[in-house]
Amino acid sequence: MGADRVARRVVKAALRFRVGRWLHLTGLYRRYLPLYCPRPGAVARRLQSYLMHHYWGVERAEGELDLPELGLRVACDLKDHMLWHHLEGLVPLYEHTEIAHVRGLVEPGDHVVDVGANHGFWGFGMLARAGTTGRLSLFEPNPVLQTRIRRTMQLNAHLSAQLLPYAVGDGSADELVFYAPVGNLSGLGSTVLHDMARTQGWLKDTNQIRVPSVSLDQCCTDGRIARMDVLKIDVEHAEDAVLRGALQALDALRPRLIMIETSPDSFASTRIRALGYSGYALDAQGRRQAVPEDHWGNIFFER
Repeated sequence: MGADRVARRVVKAALRFRVGRWLHLTGLYRRYLPLYCPRPGAVARRLQSYLMHHYWGVERAEGELDLPELGLRVACDLKDHMLWHHLEGLVPLYEHTEIAHVRGLVEPGDHVVDVGANHGFWGFGMLARAGTTGRLSLFEPNPVLQTRIRRTMQLNAHLSAQLLPYAVGDGSADELVFYAPVGNLSGLGSTVLHDMARTQGWLKDTNQIRVPSVSLDQCCTDGRIARMDVLKIDVEHAEDAVLRGALQALDALRPRLIMIETSPDSFASTRIRALGYSGYALDAQGRRQAVPEDHWGNIFFER
């Protein structure tokens, strides 16, 4: 029997028994999506077509994604906006260039703090390089993402990670309003309803919850964070508040590297430079460059 006839029978059987949901729930997308079949045969191509058709027809696709480039297996929503083009084999993982750059600076045994962890691609990616003697603290206020992070911790049980289910702020309040993102825009949740999110419809006044809040200074004082070699902060326009509540912690723990999504003239950038750090950005090829004056995005600070 020819490969094409076999492919047709496989697809017909899948449709007949409606196994799309089963394929979705078991996470078999990661085996058959184009990223993992760069030169698929006739059977694989037809199965891919069917899977992608089902994939686009569901609201969410909770699953586990193998990321060999990070040495991890991550629990995530496969329909998350950060993964669309990656799963279609069109581009590497979102912010792969920046993650790869920071991973190259991580040393064995480093303690990593990830503020605004999202799915944990940054944090767990750095921890995988730090090894079994390293430690990771992930701050994430979104309850949906907390569930996925806990699952990722189970999938990578050889690594030492703790989830801190808080929004990080300036320490002035024990609770903050958190604007949960619309649909599959997981990484865009914030304690700030900023103009771009409002205009684009990413965040809405009506889609908010109250979440517990801490500052990095408080976590340093009470011992939840005793060491900080690498610090990553990406909290969607709430970075200045994080810095206002972290000045004592940064002065005491002196992280070797800080990555923060901000602008060069922000309060956060100004205070980090005042602590003796110098900043740089990356170009499209991952090379260091001076931070452009109109830059908004990831800035790397080194002591």
